[in-house]
Amino acid sequence: MDEHNIDPMEAILPFHKAPGNYSEGLLTVKSNLYGLRLPETKPKIYRYYIEIKIATAELTEGSPSEASSNIGEDSRHSGENGNGNGHGSNESGEENGNGNTTNGVTHDSNGSSDAESPKEVRISGLINLTKARIRGDASVIYRRACFRKVWNEMLARNGEVFPGDKHRYYFDLEQTVYALDALNFIDSERTVGKRIIMETGPNFFPEAVKVDVTLKRAGHVVLGKYDPGVNLDLTAINNEMMQFLEIVTSQAALFNPDEHIVFAAGKSYLLAPEHYTFTKQDIVDLPEGTYVGLGSHKSVRYVEGPRGRMYNNAAVLVESKKTPFHSPQSLADKAYLLGIVDDECRPKRQYDSKHFNKCLAALQQVSCRSLCSQCLVQWKQKWQRHDGEEQFVSVLEYYRDYKQVELQFPHSPLVLIKIGAFKTARTLHFPMEMLIVVDNQRVTTEKQSNELISKLIRACAIPPSKMAEQIGKHVKALQLSDPISPFLQQAQISVISRPLTVNARLLAHPTILYEHDMAQQVNNRGSWDVKVNTHFIIPASCNSWAVTYITDGSGQHFFNNQMNTLRELTNQMSTLANSRGMKLAAPLDIRQIPNTFEALDGRFKVLKQHNVEFAFFVTYERVKNMHDNMKLLECQYEIVTQDLNSKTMDNVVGKRQRLTLENVLMKTNMKLGGLNHSIRIDRQEFQQLLNPRTLYIGFGMNHPAGGMLSLPTTAPELEEAAKKRAAEEKKTEEQKKYLKKPIGPPPPPPSVVGLAANDGVHPFEFTGDYVYQPARRDEKVAILSRSRDESRPLLQDVVETIITRFQKNRKFLPEKIVIYRNGCSEGQFANVLVYEVPLIKAAMKNMGCNDTKLTFIVPNKLHSMRLYPAEIDPNAVKAPEQNIKPGFVVDTGVVHPTMDEFYLCSHTTLQGTAKVPRYTVIFTDDKDLTADHVQEMTYALAYGHQIVRSPTSIPSPVYIAGHYAERGRKVVNAFMSTDTTYNEIHEYYRGHIQRTNNVDRYAAWKQDISEEQQAKINLFNSKITLHNHETLRRRRINA
Repeated sequence: MDEHNIDPMEAILPFHKAPGNYSEGLLTVKSNLYGLRLPETKPKIYRYYIEIKIATAELTEGSPSEASSNIGEDSRHSGENGNGNGHGSNESGEENGNGNTTNGVTHDSNGSSDAESPKEVRISGLINLTKARIRGDASVIYRRACFRKVWNEMLARNGEVFPGDKHRYYFDLEQTVYALDALNFIDSERTVGKRIIMETGPNFFPEAVKVDVTLKRAGHVVLGKYDPGVNLDLTAINNEMMQFLEIVTSQAALFNPDEHIVFAAGKSYLLAPEHYTFTKQDIVDLPEGTYVGLGSHKSVRYVEGPRGRMYNNAAVLVESKKTPFHSPQSLADKAYLLGIVDDECRPKRQYDSKHFNKCLAALQQVSCRSLCSQCLVQWKQKWQRHDGEEQFVSVLEYYRDYKQVELQFPHSPLVLIKIGAFKTARTLHFPMEMLIVVDNQRVTTEKQSNELISKLIRACAIPPSKMAEQIGKHVKALQLSDPISPFLQQAQISVISRPLTVNARLLAHPTILYEHDMAQQVNNRGSWDVKVNTHFIIPASCNSWAVTYITDGSGQHFFNNQMNTLRELTNQMSTLANSRGMKLAAPLDIRQIPNTFEALDGRFKVLKQHNVEFAFFVTYERVKNMHDNMKLLECQYEIVTQDLNSKTMDNVVGKRQRLTLENVLMKTNMKLGGLNHSIRIDRQEFQQLLNPRTLYIGFGMNHPAGGMLSLPTTAPELEEAAKKRAAEEKKTEEQKKYLKKPIGPPPPPPSVVGLAANDGVHPFEFTGDYVYQPARRDEKVAILSRSRDESRPLLQDVVETIITRFQKNRKFLPEKIVIYRNGCSEGQFANVLVYEVPLIKAAMKNMGCNDTKLTFIVPNKLHSMRLYPAEIDPNAVKAPEQNIKPGFVVDTGVVHPTMDEFYLCSHTTLQGTAKVPRYTVIFTDDKDLTADHVQEMTYALAYGHQIVRSPTSIPSPVYIAGHYAERGRKVVNAFMSTDTTYNEIHEYYRGHIQRTNNVDRYAAWKQDISEEQQAKINLFNSKITLHNHETLRRRRINA
């Protein structure tokens, strides 16, 4: 920012506004917040850092230096009890496939040995458990079990260090310890650490020699002193007390392993839900060898509390969770349930290691790396017999002759498992039936099939009445009340037994306007009806459009059966379009194509040749892979598209679902440049909020799961790559031989920033687009230079472009700019204030908006707060009848003491319990903007989405921006998977780097690539490109 002469701002939040006053009705709502009563004496709590190591060799006198090694792949375990001997692939024939055990250990042991000074002893062969990098849920649970055993043993043996009740010491089973009393380090007050060395025994890590624990002083916290954690200056915030409260309220779950499985971030799951009166109906079996785990997400939050503004209170937030877990079973059974093998464990399809890894690679404790195309009978290896002779035996023969195990599935594929690294790297071959899927492994999102997701959604859709009941059960399970945990009792912390209740105010519903200001009133569910022959406010017209049916290859006979349905659909669309004021001619033709990219590309070429302006696609319901490709080709051929599922078409034509047809046509009108409706607030005190001179901008983020090719294209990039290469050259040749990744610039996964703004001629005409940027952990909108104008950072350029379009269409500059920024956590507020707001202000200044007021609001749906009516009609069965209705706002009690935030429900919850979005005003220089103004404006903007006659969960600018971010991600993914030029560059580049490891030679090769190739590199190499096609930019809805 210095090179652009833009000064960063201070990370200071605006003062918390007084709560809103306007109300058309009140509703008492219950939350899932339970207040914490802290001791009035404000005691000092001591914090320590703990490091745990396991010694594999004897103690020796001498140097204080320690030879340590981290846990690597060998720390994983196969099977519930650790068995899993494999058939090694080394030529020596030695048996090298032993799996590590879970070390089922108990808490009693004999003897101990403490060393007073850490400089007097030396232990060789240390394994540092605290600093070890591990992967996978089961590994995390196993390490926690080890830490729990060490901690309990250490407390029992070292009473002089840990005097008094053992519940006065709190360990998060990672690296942080809190104590109500300072630990007795004996030596002196200047001693900063304590080293405790414990002897092992038959019941305490029998496989080790010693357990080495180091405790170091790390500070303290005053319990009950809120000031460090509730500061308007974000750089001065200290969350030490919140961290302590998080740990102390987690102790009951952490130290009851028979009842709870605990993961990071306060997530825990019940091992015996029936102990807390959960029923079999609450525990649902899922397909593909998975089941639903019942658990909770607990966190601590600072809130105002029942006394309102100017008061600080701590509260524990408990949310009920249901998560899919892998069932513990043999890998053969798992593969069968996933449809990979048949009942004889033979592969159902042609050998496909990639498909196998896609389904099972997430099972870290199985450590599946790939699948061997040979089965147990075919794959043979040299093996040394007991008599010293060598012979080639198959895996089947090895298990039968050497392990005395008769395998049931001799034709099953072998699973390859790699262990170790560099010189010790080995590949083991296991039969599927000898591997066990370890329990306590969650099913990651990318491994969840459509069937599993569908059943999981139904299982998680808990209405408010039942949600409140389940949260109460989890509060008991966590020992937050009735009975309260002894850890909390010792800290003199109590939990209020009833959740916090507050009053929600009903805001004014906006009025929906159609052509000639024909008004439609919104009902209490947020929806509205439209009379027959009511015209859109801006009806579109289209004289050249075509229909394409994408089949699954079922043939011409199938398409002929669908032709009548397609014609009836287009007839109904034309009839309804005319009644809404649109001019929609009959389609030029109706054709079918197979579900291949080549066929789709060919269809677009034909449509382009005939100057078709709108391509309407109907995709057979079983075809899942064409939508992204369609949107990529839409950009390349500049033809607006709309995609409809064949099942939806059948509902419209066969079941006469008129409302569904209305939604289809509303989307069509928007895509063709029309506008369906406008919004008006009838209350006089709020009418200025939707002033045509106000510019609303929404930003949404989409972060990737995978990477994309990134080539150095500028001198600085090449220089940086050369530095990385020089660093790599320092590695030994032996290490280079075993590097898993090719040397070269790493492929940073790009993020997509979606944006939307009402910069059209009409005040509610939202246009949108998406831009690309390098993925960043801090989630900032990138401060990069645009390729077309190196003088302006990205964010500044985007805002200036929007203001320019606003001024061109409205003939004046905006008087107010309101920005809704999604994809930003509370921890990132400081970055937004320091970097993004100054760039936006600089853009405003460059465009002459010197007197324009700016307001910056962050919506957040990814929180754990639940709000629902305190009294629910016992006769109400459906979720919409039990949940909070649209228009209710909460800005007292459950909100942060200093942050200017509120909870606003703007949508109808169709299933489950509503997750009401939280809004935080992190910047405003508009002194006239009250809490009522911000809340009413936010609620009214939720009615601007246009394609359905109901509001969205967040305001339209940021809702649409989020969908554009998703669209940008799909376009990039489709480009990477289909563009031949990109893939040629990718493969050539990777191969070149692996062969030469020479940036200079790569730079010379780069000069020889074509302009087309260079354009593609620049387009998708984290550079920013706005669409130049005006019609495509007017696609307000991502569909």
